[in-house]
Amino acid sequence: PERFREYLGKENFTDLELGDASNRELTVLFCDIRSFSINSEMMTAKENFAFVNTIYGKAGPIIREHNGFIDKYIGDAVMALFEDADDAVACGVDLYRAIVRDPETARELGVSDINIAEELEFHRENKSEITVGAVHPAARFGEIRISADNKVKSFVEKPSRISGYINGGFMVVQKSFIDRFIPGEDCFLEQQPLHDAVKAGAMTAFRHEGFWQCMDTPREHAFLNQLWESGEAPWTKNWK
Repeated sequence: PERFREYLGKENFTDLELGDASNRELTVLFCDIRSFSINSEMMTAKENFAFVNTIYGKAGPIIREHNGFIDKYIGDAVMALFEDADDAVACGVDLYRAIVRDPETARELGVSDINIAEELEFHRENKSEITVGAVHPAARFGEIRISADNKVKSFVEKPSRISGYINGGFMVVQKSFIDRFIPGEDCFLEQQPLHDAVKAGAMTAFRHEGFWQCMDTPREHAFLNQLWESGEAPWTKNWK
């Protein structure tokens, strides 16, 4: 990046010599695309490029607006550096607004009509350390109920959605949760930390009975785009 040349006090990259170095304290921001690995396996090379370029075509200018610069692209991820940590935080907020909440890009992601403001109020009222948005995923297969002697008790052909809940990915977290349940930078949030929070009674669920749809397959991608193009996309109802 051009900024590295400036940090080293060189007018041109051709002035650099082996061993040139400079020590600085910088803030690192990583941003990647949720579920990209599984999605990319179901898209063509052209679709992959279009998908990534749609998102990071917006990310680059936002990072620069907040006095940051892109160090490298790592597959579906971007690594940006900032001299001021507050700039990095503000950049993260604007990235969320521009990519997840923007009408032109929200249709490229898993979407929901969950009301975040209501979930936040629910979190505050329950005074828990973490609140997850609990949603009903669409059922992909029919269900067979079997008795102890292996007789089929009932057969339900692909209900519209399952009766149970999953973590829909919309979470509200207290800072104390990090200190209490995150042992280090290498842990995976949805494994030990969330299991430990459940055991400690520190997690609540905000039940969402409305629309929620992931975008893990080409069929789901097409379905969400059809909803958007019809003008009846349910996830837009809480946009202001």
